[in-house]
Amino acid sequence: MNDFESVLSTALRAEAEEISMNVDMQKAADSIDVRIDHAERRKRRQSWMVAAAAAVVIVAIVLGARLLTGRGAAQPVSPKPTPSPMTVTTSTMTPNFTIALPGWTRDVPLAGIESDTGQAGWSQKDCSQLPTKLCPVGEDLRVRFFSVRAMYRPQDGPTVTSDPTYAQYVAYIASLPATGAATVSAPTTLTVGGRPATEFSVTPILDEPGAIACVNAFEARPDCFSGLLPGRENRLVVVDQGLGVPPTVITFGMNASNPDRAALTTEFQASLASVVFGK
Repeated sequence: MNDFESVLSTALRAEAEEISMNVDMQKAADSIDVRIDHAERRKRRQSWMVAAAAAVVIVAIVLGARLLTGRGAAQPVSPKPTPSPMTVTTSTMTPNFTIALPGWTRDVPLAGIESDTGQAGWSQKDCSQLPTKLCPVGEDLRVRFFSVRAMYRPQDGPTVTSDPTYAQYVAYIASLPATGAATVSAPTTLTVGGRPATEFSVTPILDEPGAIACVNAFEARPDCFSGLLPGRENRLVVVDQGLGVPPTVITFGMNASNPDRAALTTEFQASLASVVFGK
């Protein structure tokens, strides 16, 4: 190889090395760009994840604050309100009167019963009307009012007593323990609708049809609607209507085993306070 060829070969080799170096530098630059791009993507992804996590934390804080302050929290279920009293006015009694019945009478399937014989009643269930059947608790409430025109005293057997006066009837109810038919509380005097009255608590011992009253004197003793039924407890209020007018009786009955006796009796007392008699 002469000098010219040697110089040319050296020059070509140097150019090739420069070209190779440029190619490697370009690859390196491209690799760096790719790495920078990946780094930026990771950075953006991490920023997004941080922002999302922060949003979750903020939402959790807001919800927690609402729960603590009651906003957005499930509201407690309100208790079922006690039914308001139902006010009724009799139309066949002597005298007629208006009374606000206990709240439970609003929900009874059997509405008031009234006839030309002068009686009315509301029963929680049909069976609480029957004088010979004891209802289960929850079906045992009954309120009734009537004028006393007759009754069968336990000691008199089939003989009916007609048209007792107020004083005679009160004395008769007080005497029931002596017959063994029922236990009777000491009488309590009160005023109902502006008129003198006497209240008893009567707990039957024997099944005595007609012992409280019969609507009509011609009814046979077994057919009398108002009897004594063991297992029942009765609040019996006798109202004096004056001479020549039969006493009015307002009764509330329930099973003696009813656990709500005290509250139910208080509600009945409120009904008595609402009575307004007509002329």
